[in-house]
Amino acid sequence: MNRNNIGLDSFTLLSVIGKGSYAKVMLVKKNGRSKSYAMKILKKKHVVKTKQQVHVMTERNVLAKVQHPFIVQLHWSFQNDQKLFFVLDYCPGG
Repeated sequence: MNRNNIGLDSFTLLSVIGKGSYAKVMLVKKNGRSKSYAMKILKKKHVVKTKQQVHVMTERNVLAKVQHPFIVQLHWSFQNDQKLFFVLDYCPGG
């Protein structure tokens, strides 16, 4: 699958593994793969309302560039009309 064609329908949502004031994190599997990922889901409306656009874009850009064993890796990011999605390494146990 082309990297540009990644979207919510490319994943199977398994369960909610975290919830915060800005985001919800889901355990997911990419269709056709057995590896699990953590999908961070942010509501665009909330990001704009709390004026966090710069922080969210900075988080995405830093995660996209950094490769370090102590920092989760961003594998994919995409959006739809209402939400932003970051697909990250799943680190069970915290």
